[in-house]
Amino acid sequence: MDCRFAPGPMARAFSEAMGHKERTIALYIKYRVEQLQLAQEVFDLARQQDKEARAEAERQAIDTALKKQQEHDDAELKERSWCATFNITLCPNCAFYGEMHSSWFAPANHILFSQACKCPKCKHRFDWYFHKMPALPNQ
Repeated sequence: MDCRFAPGPMARAFSEAMGHKERTIALYIKYRVEQLQLAQEVFDLARQQDKEARAEAERQAIDTALKKQQEHDDAELKERSWCATFNITLCPNCAFYGEMHSSWFAPANHILFSQACKCPKCKHRFDWYFHKMPALPNQ
């Protein structure tokens, strides 16, 4: 019979069985199961730690991407306007009512034009307020 035994559990079982073959095999099985259960626990713990590390790395990547997008949006908003103000308005996406950042500028022949407004709740961007200036009489 060509059986391969793990040396640690077999040595422990043999020493405790004091030469009884059947008892040695029974103890070996008991100790080998304990050894395999411990190895499984270590493996599960390592897998859980790896999963948590990957989730943290993904969260950091998302946070970095959101921060870059916010910086890009802020820079774009700054470039598009010469005067930034806060106004109370209603978001068409999430129905948030409150103070929103908007960019105002006045092109030729227009009283007021806000090119972009961003909702602080859902980050939805929308255009609003456009009033064409009436033609002025020549003096």
